[in-house]
Amino acid sequence: MVFAREQGYFIGAIYVNVIATESLIFTAYLISLLTLSAISSFFFGFLLTLAVLLPLAFHHHARSIWLSFDYVIDPPEESIRAAHS
Repeated sequence: MVFAREQGYFIGAIYVNVIATESLIFTAYLISLLTLSAISSFFFGFLLTLAVLLPLAFHHHARSIWLSFDYVIDPPEESIRAAHS
């Protein structure tokens, strides 16, 4: 028997990835508004590059955060945990 998550299980990891990416981009943009006198097109290019590369780099971390979240919210039953020990 092969243990695998059901189809659609990692949709939550996509949410985690999107929230992390949008939070980082929004924070960078907000800090640039407060510190820079004028925002250049170079900075918008930097934000665009960040928006494309961060989800790719953060994908595996988002999946592990989602698995951890699932484990905390819905821990395995004691009989299942004892069988694997």
